[in-house]
Amino acid sequence: MRKASNIVLLVGAIVSYLLTALFIILSAIFFILGSPDNEQFIIDGLNNGTIQTSFNGTVEEKAAFIQLLSTSFGIAFIIVAILTLLSGFMSLSARKKPTPTRLVLAIIFGAISGVTVPIIGAVFGFIYLSKKTPTFYK
Repeated sequence: MRKASNIVLLVGAIVSYLLTALFIILSAIFFILGSPDNEQFIIDGLNNGTIQTSFNGTVEEKAAFIQLLSTSFGIAFIIVAILTLLSGFMSLSARKKPTPTRLVLAIIFGAISGVTVPIIGAVFGFIYLSKKTPTFYK
């Protein structure tokens, strides 16, 4: 069970780091879209009909709303990227030395970041620890 836990925690760390890179790229895209340099691009898209929104107001107000919304998404993706990075770190930490505290942290950060693979590895780690020490739960 220890080998299974180590393999799943390693896969969870790899998935976490790949998702961290994806979230950083997405946040960069949203920050670029929300920059003041792209305001004319957004206004042209609203006038052409290529960008549509249900926000009521003038074209400039709609452009400001889209910039604000994309900047907010950029900030949200940065926060999720940090949590996913911490999930990968906790997976590797729990893989190196499986203690109940590290396994719980792997479960918590896996759940917060949305990466479920470290959760499965941590559960396997708990099964391994419970078989290793019979008084684990007492």
